Amino acid sequence: MLPTKSQLAAVAVIIALGIGPRAHAASCAGLLTASDVSAVLGMPVQGQDTGIPDDCMFASRTTGFEGEQPTVTLMVHGGRADFDQAVSTGQQYGMPTVPLSGIGDKAYENNNCGEQCAQVGVMKGNTYFTVMVQEDVNHTRNAAALARIVAKRIR
Repeated sequence: MLPTKSQLAAVAVIIALGIGPRAHAASCAGLLTASDVSAVLGMPVQGQDTGIPDDCMFASRTTGFEGEQPTVTLMVHGGRADFDQAVSTGQQYGMPTVPLSGIGDKAYENNNCGEQCAQVGVMKGNTYFTVMVQEDVNHTRNAAALARIVAKRIR
C-alpha cells in the first residue's frame, strides 16, 4: 500500500525538523536574508517571525502555484547525528534522499514534502540545516541555490 500525501508530508516534516539533540544548533539569523531569497525566487519576500531562533521563514505576497504564496524556510538542526538520522528516516519511510554535490560537506534533496515543494538538507562543518521552498514553480532549483548561500556563510 502506498503512503498517502498526508503521511508523506508528516515524514517530510520529521526529516525537516531533524530528530535528536540540538546541541550544535546555531541561530539562522544572518545565514539567509530576505534579499537573498528575493534574488533567487525573482520576487519580493518578507521575513516572518516564527518565534523560534533556529527557524527563519520568508514569504512572498506574489501568487505562486495554485494561487498560493511561495515560502522559504531555513531550519538549523544540529550536527552529524541529526543529518544521518534524517537521511535514515527518509529511507525508512520510502522517501529516499537524492545526494547533491557542491553544497556544503554533504547534501541531499528530498521532493516528498508536497507537489510544489523541495527540501535540501546540508551538513556543513558541525552544522546540519535544511532549506524548504514551497509553492514555487522552480522549487527544486531554488532550494539548492539557497542552500548554497547558507552553506557558504557557515564557518
